[in-house]
Amino acid sequence: MDEKEVERLIAAWQLIGWPREVPQRPDPAMIEKVAETLQSIFQELRNLEPLVEETVSPFHETPTPTGGEQSADAWTGRGEHIAVGRAAFGRESLNGSLRKAALPSGRQKSYLKTTLSALAEALHVGELSSTAIVDAFEARYHQVEEKVHAFTYVPSNLRATAQKIEQQMQMEGHRPLAALPIAVKELFAVTDWPLEAGSAAWRGRRAQRTAAAVRRLEEAGMLLVGQTASHEFAFGVTTDTPYHGPVHNPCDLTRSAGGSSGGSAAAVAAGMVPAALGTDTGGSVRIPAALCGVVGFKPTVGQIPVDGVVPLSYTQDHVGFLTRSVTDAALLYEVLTSVPAPAQDGRTLRGDDAAQLLSECCLLVPQGWLEEGVDPGILRAFTALLNRFGQWGISVRTIQMPCSASALALVNRVISMAEAARIHDADLRLRATQISSGVRLRLEVGSVLPAPFYLRALQLRKAVRQAQVEALRQARPPAGHAFFCLPTTPIYAPVLGQTKWVWPSSGAREPVADLLVRFTAPFSLTGLPALSLPFPLDASRRSAQPLEDSDPIVPTLPWGAQLVGLPGDDRTLLRLGHVLMQREGQVLP
Repeated sequence: MDEKEVERLIAAWQLIGWPREVPQRPDPAMIEKVAETLQSIFQELRNLEPLVEETVSPFHETPTPTGGEQSADAWTGRGEHIAVGRAAFGRESLNGSLRKAALPSGRQKSYLKTTLSALAEALHVGELSSTAIVDAFEARYHQVEEKVHAFTYVPSNLRATAQKIEQQMQMEGHRPLAALPIAVKELFAVTDWPLEAGSAAWRGRRAQRTAAAVRRLEEAGMLLVGQTASHEFAFGVTTDTPYHGPVHNPCDLTRSAGGSSGGSAAAVAAGMVPAALGTDTGGSVRIPAALCGVVGFKPTVGQIPVDGVVPLSYTQDHVGFLTRSVTDAALLYEVLTSVPAPAQDGRTLRGDDAAQLLSECCLLVPQGWLEEGVDPGILRAFTALLNRFGQWGISVRTIQMPCSASALALVNRVISMAEAARIHDADLRLRATQISSGVRLRLEVGSVLPAPFYLRALQLRKAVRQAQVEALRQARPPAGHAFFCLPTTPIYAPVLGQTKWVWPSSGAREPVADLLVRFTAPFSLTGLPALSLPFPLDASRRSAQPLEDSDPIVPTLPWGAQLVGLPGDDRTLLRLGHVLMQREGQVLP
């Protein structure tokens, strides 16, 4: 893009720039940043053109799901059916895990430093009441929230709500998740709760209805304990915005919790709640899960309704969740998804069943992606993990992907910027100066992004999705399954306010935001289901300032291993994650 083209774009932008708050038009520095960003995007998209020309048909093709798979292009048609019942591992296995799960002994504050499964069993056998759960939440909240800043709103009527749920349980009988506490990211509408989306531009807004996913939680009897902090409009990966300040990582309070669902991850990691809803458009569930040391799950796009969730990207937004175990992720998946469980999911995963599943799985490691740069400590830990997987009977292979992870992250970003600019058009016209500079820049770029850029990115997404699906289909054993496997993020949690990551071997510097989305955005782009599992780094990466010196959440900084499956293969992905965590013996305190 030459200087004349840049000048033409700027002139067009100014021409169509509706009256805004003072200053009426973007200042010169903002214009220059937009132009530089457009130039970079243009060059990167040109580099990816051969992929489009080779694989994309010029005609629209309606995807036809086959077998157990669901098309990742099925952006609409999300139903309202509530599938409460068997977990992804089968009811028999779930009941067994509930009875074996033990609540922490001792102090009341420890009640919530456990899993949904353990709390459910304690409620079922009468060891715990719904009001005791409220007391435990409030005690833990007052103890650690001032250090973590995970929540933006907690309702004042929690005890009354808990009592109402308990009465319903007495009348209607036991429900698996009834009275269990859960938090929701501040992008989810809940009637009469604030709906500010982490932005001063939305200060004072309140929701007039409840998001479909939240309704499913309420209908399952779950107790909504509050809203968790999001990066402004979910358009960032640090959850550090001027409106409510940074969310601190409970594993090390000097470090970022990640984002944009950083508040949800921090609340779970700090033991304030056992589970929380988040959203994922470029990695916003999996990134904070990896940095905070919890489980993060993004289902296949469209399997959980996004109705009533503040959008960022119409075609890439996912509802996901953060938990303390894969079993809990499976419990939430059954409540939130509209996809019925197949009959064969009734089998358990004990003994020979687990060994058989492992022998039926092939893990594909995108070798070229790892060469783009991974922290040496994470790379060592990931390599050791793959060796253990091989010892357990899993086939592990490397694969060369058609283009780099960074390029796919750019395609994800182009689509997000264009669609977010349309969504926040009124905010740019009327409240631009109330939006933080980083988020505003992305929205401004999206507002002047040429249509061919956006359309080319959509074509690239289709081509990439086809390539990802085909690679998994070709690699899976007969009657088996294949998954991509790679670190969730190539770096561990950055220090709060850190914008550049320095690679120790070369001294090269890269933007932290680009690194955090590098391995997650490619699968938000294509809508494949993705699961982040938590693991600790070696002792050289000890936490500088853990939340509790006497009882650290994780003694060393955590990292995440990401598994990605075929569209619609969510339950198998969860079953595999469950078995791997059992074999690894990795359990959160």
